[in-house]
Amino acid sequence: MKKIKCIKILYFLAILSLAVGYTFYCYSCPKRDVDKSYEAFYDEPKDTIDGVILGTSVVVYGWTPPVAWQEYGMPVYQLGGYVMPFGPLPALIDFVRSRQDIRYVIVDIHGLRTETIQYSVTPAHCLKLSGALHFGLHQYKVISQTIDYAERVYDHYGMPEDPDEAIDPNDLSLYIPFIRFHSRWIEGLQKADYVSVPNNFKGAAGGKRIFKQKDMSDGVSAWEKGPLPLDSFQKETLDGFFSYLQEQDLDVLFINYPSFNTEEEHRQLKGIARYIEDNHYPMLDLCDQKIMDEIGIDLQADFKDISHANSMGAAKMTRYICSYVKDHFYYKDHRGDPRYESWDKAAIDYNAHVEKGWAEKGREFSIIRKDQSAACGSP
Repeated sequence: MKKIKCIKILYFLAILSLAVGYTFYCYSCPKRDVDKSYEAFYDEPKDTIDGVILGTSVVVYGWTPPVAWQEYGMPVYQLGGYVMPFGPLPALIDFVRSRQDIRYVIVDIHGLRTETIQYSVTPAHCLKLSGALHFGLHQYKVISQTIDYAERVYDHYGMPEDPDEAIDPNDLSLYIPFIRFHSRWIEGLQKADYVSVPNNFKGAAGGKRIFKQKDMSDGVSAWEKGPLPLDSFQKETLDGFFSYLQEQDLDVLFINYPSFNTEEEHRQLKGIARYIEDNHYPMLDLCDQKIMDEIGIDLQADFKDISHANSMGAAKMTRYICSYVKDHFYYKDHRGDPRYESWDKAAIDYNAHVEKGWAEKGREFSIIRKDQSAACGSP
């Protein structure tokens, strides 16, 4: 009888743990596209991803994994995030490497602008990033590195004017989001909050936003200005990241995705790019009219707003970056390998999505060329 009673208690505790865990999952940071990308990444077969690309929302909208796959057979996953803080990138890369034997990382530098640095270290952005990961050691490390990074930001740039916008290292809700979000039952949950709805495009942005167009022809004048020197915090942050990469013996490609923000921000980005080059790391600065012409970017049609490419612009930039990676980094064409059938499907599904979206706007667009359509997924 005692044995049966113990078994019942164990069953009860197991069911209670599952119920509590699921409740915590539902009542956490509202799910966004970045969460869907990470959720789908968990489902990728082990050691089938060659590289990942990290950074702010310019990465989310600027890198199209189905294009990289369709054109080059490159399985390079998009794991960017909206206002992603630069500080916890080592913890994120450690998380990726715990699941995939990646050969390189691609990192955009927009997160190192002084305004973005300060804006990225808020409880909301910390929770948005950590909430993309499953509960466990790697989530804890991301949170811890974000808190350490935030404290360094506050020491250098000062505390936010609004105390609620500062990350409190003693705030348990950073580790247990339920404390902060338990009241969401009042406003109601979306389907993605209680049922996993992963990104089916290997991290590529979907929805209707990728079909917007904004004429940015007048925005390139700021690109012509000279670079600004980095402040001590920017240098310290980059130097720390360089040390991490050297310790891990991991190849990296830094990117400056085109954007059309203020002149000062562009001058900062130019200075960051120069500092990276001076430290002998590969740097692709796409904020250059000559490179835009080489890529074939149409400034009147290939951007959705002042900071982000639409799906047409993203496809062009992805092809350009892939060409560089092919010539300078590890490269293997995985098309035709049965382990990568899901990448073939992602390319087909994504192509159907963009074809339909642009057709509704009276435009023709496809990531699959006519000579590829008969044998999609073949080298």
